[in-house]
Amino acid sequence: MDPNSSVNVAVIIPFFQRERGVLQRALRSVAAQTLMPTIAMTVFLVDDGSPVPVSEEVEAFDIPAPHQLVILKQQNTGPGGARNCALDNIDPAHFDFVAFLDSDDEWLPCHLSQALISLGDEFDFYFCDHTRFDTKQSWFDDLDVTTAWKNSRETYLRQLDDRDSVFIVDPDDLFLGLLKEYLSQTSTVVFRFPNHSGLRFDTELRNAGEDHLFWLSLASSSCAVISFDSNVYCGKGVNIYYSAFDWNLKSSVDRYGYLVLFYLKIRSKFPLNAAGQSINNDNIRIFSRTYSYLFFRLFFKGKFPNISVTKTILHKSIYIVLLMPLNFIISAISGLDKRRSW
Repeated sequence: MDPNSSVNVAVIIPFFQRERGVLQRALRSVAAQTLMPTIAMTVFLVDDGSPVPVSEEVEAFDIPAPHQLVILKQQNTGPGGARNCALDNIDPAHFDFVAFLDSDDEWLPCHLSQALISLGDEFDFYFCDHTRFDTKQSWFDDLDVTTAWKNSRETYLRQLDDRDSVFIVDPDDLFLGLLKEYLSQTSTVVFRFPNHSGLRFDTELRNAGEDHLFWLSLASSSCAVISFDSNVYCGKGVNIYYSAFDWNLKSSVDRYGYLVLFYLKIRSKFPLNAAGQSINNDNIRIFSRTYSYLFFRLFFKGKFPNISVTKTILHKSIYIVLLMPLNFIISAISGLDKRRSW
């Protein structure tokens, strides 16, 4: 990337929070980015019908020039729909890159500059490691895929430059890695927008998988670089992921239903090789059993599950819905509630 050329980056932040002050931390981390003077950020902050008014959160926030803040408002559609709202308002003729940041997360000051240096003029898709509020380990340290890559660098990774933490990943290895595990947390992702300006989040996957499907789409059509540096901190706000661990909530049942739908969409959207088909079929089997178990578990506790998710799955695979009672029995006998194996 020519250091003398101007670069415009769109930063997308979907906002739906119940706690005041969460967004302020995210915005301060954006303002604290150490960038060359030729790089300008425009923050697209999407108020997704948030209980905490966005006006209160940005009242004392002043983003330094040449950066700008744009506030968009809409009825609640979920994080994917909110990000799409921003993407629809970004001109690919003006913006070179898009960077995502969730409203309860924070960037380290070096995050965006490191991403842009890594992407350069050649690569389209970047993500890095991150740390979370609930653990001392980094995300990559907890994943089988990135651990295998790190331990066998000569097989999976090619060092990008003199930094010993940034690597080029073979597109096939990246795609299979993303099928196996959720590698790229949303707030770590930066991508070249003009080459993928038509890509959108699948809003049918409201509670799970919409971002994962987006990353798979990027991985299938571009070359990627990843950084093992933890340049992002993920905080605790309104978070669908963490609510999924409470199996007594309807939203948890829905989430696993959406995960079934997500893997069914992968099967129809991408031409999978034998290894990809095997991984995806295993995921469909695992999450179908979990969803079936939680669906009937909730029903037998006197609560009626959200049937609309089941109907959506039915349109994709009548077979999975017909097998739900059997999957419930298999899961109950195998002690799924005790093992929490999904």
